[in-house]
Amino acid sequence: MTPITPVLAVRRLTLTRFRGYDSARLEPDRRPVALIGPNGAGKTNLLEAVSFLAPGRGLRGAKLAEIERIGSRPGAGWAVAATLDTPGGPVEIGTGREPHDGMVPRKPTDRDRRLVRIDGHAAKSQTALAEHVAVVWLTPQMDRLFLEGSTGRRRFLDRLVFGFDPSHAGRLSRYEHSLRERARLLRDGCFDEGWLGGLEDQMATTGVAVAAARREVVQRLRA
Repeated sequence: MTPITPVLAVRRLTLTRFRGYDSARLEPDRRPVALIGPNGAGKTNLLEAVSFLAPGRGLRGAKLAEIERIGSRPGAGWAVAATLDTPGGPVEIGTGREPHDGMVPRKPTDRDRRLVRIDGHAAKSQTALAEHVAVVWLTPQMDRLFLEGSTGRRRFLDRLVFGFDPSHAGRLSRYEHSLRERARLLRDGCFDEGWLGGLEDQMATTGVAVAAARREVVQRLRA
């Protein structure tokens, strides 16, 4: 039987055409890792690669095309693969942007969709990563997080919540979708009570669930 570890650790990290790396492979152990080197050595790129093991747009919030290795042909694609120790056992994760030659007709959104494989199986969406990995970061670019508006702080809190409750991402997505649909109907002058009522009921239900999840995590932090 595979031993279960109570910690989350990256045991192998492989990069392909990722930022400044044509290819790279690291095999750390479970101890904390410090990356040391001169400016431009690729330290932040490695951290960004780790951030893609969780749902979202990564450490820099970049578009998928921007992550392809500098100097690669357009559409070369990129990939991050990792073996992790998790509380549920070892997990193999692969994610990236599929290569394309620009000759085959594709929907523009296909090229901007991040592909995810978990233990060799394609995941329906990157949300599935939250069932295995939670990543939180604070960077120098976020130094005004606690000085400016509340929107950024809510996003940061939601990333903390993902670590405790992977389904939180789905609730946020449903709430925001209903909010956009409601705004569109009102903008277009459509005041169908049944339609608006259904959207507002969904917003109320998911909104209460989102607030409760945030509150629970804040209480954990206080404890």
